Amino acid sequence: MTGTVITDLRRRGAVDPSRLLAGPLRAVGLQWLEPGHSAEVTAEGAEHALCVTAGSGLAALPEAVVQPDHPERADAGLPLIEGTAVVLPLGSRTVLTAGTAGLEYFHAVLAVTAVDSSPEGAGEAEPAQLVVSTGTGCAMVLLGRDGARVRIRSLARRTMITSACEAFDQLRLSPGAHHILPGRPDVETVLYVLRGAAVIGQLPG
Repeated sequence: MTGTVITDLRRRGAVDPSRLLAGPLRAVGLQWLEPGHSAEVTAEGAEHALCVTAGSGLAALPEAVVQPDHPERADAGLPLIEGTAVVLPLGSRTVLTAGTAGLEYFHAVLAVTAVDSSPEGAGEAEPAQLVVSTGTGCAMVLLGRDGARVRIRSLARRTMITSACEAFDQLRLSPGAHHILPGRPDVETVLYVLRGAAVIGQLPG
């Protein structure tokens, strides 16, 4: 398949897609936090898309991160479980803290090429909000003639972020189902397999 590259992120940890892709994706990898450990994610100059693949934890709300003088907000966080996705638009940030079983998550970094750096309102603006999608969020289901199903859950769209990323979606295929990704000359596609096995093929022509 011309132009297709397959990488095992569990072995490589993280890769730099910019060596192969022209789009905004700058880093993609699988991250692990030991139980009780924390990691800060800040969307300064780039945006971030996270999807929990195993374990559990907590993501601090933006207000708690930018206003640490309010200890009563320390416990007001977003519960993270498998299937939860968190997208950090430009200017937002959070702190991830792993639960007792640790926290594993898929992490993509999206470059932002044009940013309005106007100082107007600096220091007074409200903290940027997080885009959150839980595993029970709304999804579109495509039904095949043989009963096979493809469940598509939208985690983020271009209108929600500044990056030129078109979409951040989760696909779930039932056994035997197939899904065709129509090629576009102006769009690149990156797939990460969270669970199960699949065969990637190329359509004739």
